[in-house]
Amino acid sequence: MLKRISHRHKMKKDKISILKDIFCNIEQFDDNKSGYSIAKRAIKELFENTSNKSFNHIYSRLIIIDSLYSTQMGRRYYGLEELAETLLQLNNQYETRDLFIKLALNPNIDNLSKLNCSDHLNLFERKYGIQKDGEKKGRAISLISKYAYFETGFNFPIYDSIIKEVFPIICTSCRFPEISSTKTSDNIIN
Repeated sequence: MLKRISHRHKMKKDKISILKDIFCNIEQFDDNKSGYSIAKRAIKELFENTSNKSFNHIYSRLIIIDSLYSTQMGRRYYGLEELAETLLQLNNQYETRDLFIKLALNPNIDNLSKLNCSDHLNLFERKYGIQKDGEKKGRAISLISKYAYFETGFNFPIYDSIIKEVFPIICTSCRFPEISSTKTSDNIIN
């Protein structure tokens, strides 16, 4: 019985590896002139030429990512400012790049707990910005994951509603139904 479970687990890992290869191949066929490629290069250059030790640099990074990837954080009052301050505080305690890489490689509670902010809420769980009625707006998972993606040199997964919608479709079209199930894709993407 254990051997069969191990074999299924290996097959699932192999299929996930195939999916990663497919996504890498899609990116290779990009002509480097698409909006995606231009935006990625611009943000990469911004990260290479700015510091994660400066509020203004972090704030600029967030503004550009928000603008080019339409995360809608700029529509919240003070959302970008609060997130920039939180990332700066976190980086003053730890090297955020290393924390993000550790979290990507092993998303366990120990790595996640190091991403706690001063109000004892996890970086990804905290609400940023306020609405017009003065209430806290919401989380910024998509923007934070995109920030971490660039901070780590593309070694952090992007959590995005578009990816969550498309991932099961790609898995199904590649004939990986056990990966494309909602429960599995939620675990992989969330």
